[in-house]
Amino acid sequence: MKTLLWITLLEESRYLYMPDRMAEYARHKGLDCEVIIVDHIKFDSDKLFYNDTEVTRFPDIVFFREYNKALRIFLYRRGVRCINSLYTIDNTYDKLQCHKALEKHGIVQPKFLYYTVKPTFAEVADKLGLPFVMKDRFGSNGTEVFLVHSQAELDCAIQDRDIRNYFFQEYISAAFGKDVRAFIIGGKIVASYIRVNEKDFRGNFHFGAKIIPYEIPEECQKTALRIVEILKGEILSVDFMPIGEDHFVFCESNTNAFFVFFNELNFPLQEMSIDYIVSVMKTKGG
Repeated sequence: MKTLLWITLLEESRYLYMPDRMAEYARHKGLDCEVIIVDHIKFDSDKLFYNDTEVTRFPDIVFFREYNKALRIFLYRRGVRCINSLYTIDNTYDKLQCHKALEKHGIVQPKFLYYTVKPTFAEVADKLGLPFVMKDRFGSNGTEVFLVHSQAELDCAIQDRDIRNYFFQEYISAAFGKDVRAFIIGGKIVASYIRVNEKDFRGNFHFGAKIIPYEIPEECQKTALRIVEILKGEILSVDFMPIGEDHFVFCESNTNAFFVFFNELNFPLQEMSIDYIVSVMKTKGG
């Protein structure tokens, strides 16, 4: 029986990952492959149902393109090889947890603060300076990221939000609208680009940033690979804020970085990811 690979994602993110292209290539490489839309998954005790049908054959390996923790735990407990691991996904999905993990290893990053109750504006400003950033621990695409200059802006940002799901971060003005993304597979940087936004402090495509091919300097490459090692990642991205030609500050890491933008720059991440998965299964004896 062929090795069975699951590629899991949300229906709304199909265009970002092109899973059918990935699945076709996986089959070409000798794997059975199923694209699993997690919106259609249900649990009942120790059973899993997909499209209301009980799953009787579980995958040998799963490539997560979403953050359904219940599914991750369910498959892990059944001995399924997970890419990325539960540890890696937990420590990247939660940006605060990621910063804490990397802080222990001396990775250069903005100063950050976390509160379980609403802080005063003066309290945060005194420690981080002005302006400062308020950021959703679990956000993506630059949403729920606020640049705060005043008490009024802080009140507007917090409103009725649960402050425990946010943290505060030093604002790096030299990196306005810019960030660099490296994509790493199996401990090697296989693609990179820089995002530039002249109108917004966030370097996200969804806020108007342009994506440009970019070769990351050697020291930044070493830092990216060190971060991946600390996070025990296999297929993930690492983002930096450039604050000079050779000076970069860690921003965040992401196990679900979009493939579509890399594809537009002729980096075939779908095929690269499958090639790595095939090599993993060969090593495992799958």
